[in-house]
Amino acid sequence: GSPEWWGGNSTIGTSSCVSNCTADLDSTECLKRIGIGNVSSCVSDGAADVYEFAVAGVERCFSRFQPSRTALALEAMPVVIVIEGQHATQCARSDRGWMQWAQEAEVVLICLAAAPGGWMFGNGGVVHDNNANPCDLWDSLDVQYMEHVFAVVNGDPSVHNPDKVFVVGHGEGGDFAQYVTFCSAQQGGAWGDRPVAGLATLASGLKLKADGVSNNRSLADCDKCQYFPAKPVEVVPPLTACLYHSKDDAVAPIQLANQLRSALKAAGSSAILHTFDSLGHEITVDKIPTLPWDIATCLGITAPEAAVGDEPNLADAMYASARNQQQLLIAAALLLGLVS
Repeated sequence: GSPEWWGGNSTIGTSSCVSNCTADLDSTECLKRIGIGNVSSCVSDGAADVYEFAVAGVERCFSRFQPSRTALALEAMPVVIVIEGQHATQCARSDRGWMQWAQEAEVVLICLAAAPGGWMFGNGGVVHDNNANPCDLWDSLDVQYMEHVFAVVNGDPSVHNPDKVFVVGHGEGGDFAQYVTFCSAQQGGAWGDRPVAGLATLASGLKLKADGVSNNRSLADCDKCQYFPAKPVEVVPPLTACLYHSKDDAVAPIQLANQLRSALKAAGSSAILHTFDSLGHEITVDKIPTLPWDIATCLGITAPEAAVGDEPNLADAMYASARNQQQLLIAAALLLGLVS
């Protein structure tokens, strides 16, 4: 059926084409007319593999980096999916922190790229209690896009650990990371039978009806809108969520992060909010080079039980992470007889 429009947003998927394009246009041309079409861009300097395919006639892509593994660590590796915007320039490059971290931590890194026009949420972005998380194939072209991603993730269990798939997103990518996380909790088939194990949002949150704030897409309230981008639901086993937000973010006010944290906890998830004073909307690896390491510690990817506790000071967490790395280096030196 037709989506229940949120604020008249028209860059959602094929059903929006029916409402916004003339009948004589094919689906690809229609998508181009309303700002979805053309080609997504996946940037790689050769260190990552780029997967290219078509969704409803629109060229899409994502990048995947598989680090070399030590002889003592040949078991399946955790998978971290980083969700960026239209041009995935921060993730799949060997000179950026994400790939450097993935090599050190021996984690498979997958970098997603939105279609021109942004990420496409189910049911036109309208989420309410009677349609909590619209995640079927016909709800959004990006559900089909994610089928391609999870087909690769689930395709080789000797490399990808299906119990350790984590999703990270910034801004609107963080909104889509929420959508993917809660869709995974109810989606089978090509998405696999296991939900996402952990979620990290950067400058993203949960919009509630009549909360008085805008979000990354500046979507207005509508008659049926209760949540955006998704309704946090119970995840089994319980989800670990780490939220990163700056108090002075004018694009996505911190109230959204507080609302997401509360909703996650109410749904039975572990939710920790890390705050900054003056980073605005720029919670990125460029601004915080140690960010991937801190997220990995918080989610328990490289340090189990690290996400225990409530509301840690981010500076303390980063210090603890650095101290742990220093202690590991000292231990290694002792084993090699370099120090006494």
